[in-house]
Amino acid sequence: KLMGGLLGGVTGAASHLSDSSSDIAFAAVVVCLPAVYGLVHVFGWNAQFPTMVERILWRIVTVAICSCGAVLEVVSMSIRILDKVEWRVKAVKILFEFVYGFVVVVFPITVALYLLGTLYILVESIRQLFYLPPEAFVVASWSNYFPHFS
Repeated sequence: KLMGGLLGGVTGAASHLSDSSSDIAFAAVVVCLPAVYGLVHVFGWNAQFPTMVERILWRIVTVAICSCGAVLEVVSMSIRILDKVEWRVKAVKILFEFVYGFVVVVFPITVALYLLGTLYILVESIRQLFYLPPEAFVVASWSNYFPHFS
């Protein structure tokens, strides 16, 4: 009976969430924009890096950036669901207050991780310019590639 009442309260709370098209569109933007931004940088997965540590950090950061939007949306949805549940059992209420507190802490950590990850990608991209091979600085002879009359 306890679990039936608890699940009924949670599913009832979930059914009261706003399902307007603007909320769904906003959620899609929150999930997709960081994912697309991160996926562009996943193309550098096997690029040459000055050190192995930088390569590993690049991989970790790109995966973290790709998943930040989804994490933020899950956290946001969890907060909305937990706010609407009517708690009947005090022990369960205390447990979910702990979970709610955990979720509230995860939100700023995720945002900070996204911002620091973006900063790392920017700095590492600029830093890699100093380690390019000499062939990257050879000036192309564009006149050979355009049709012309001599």
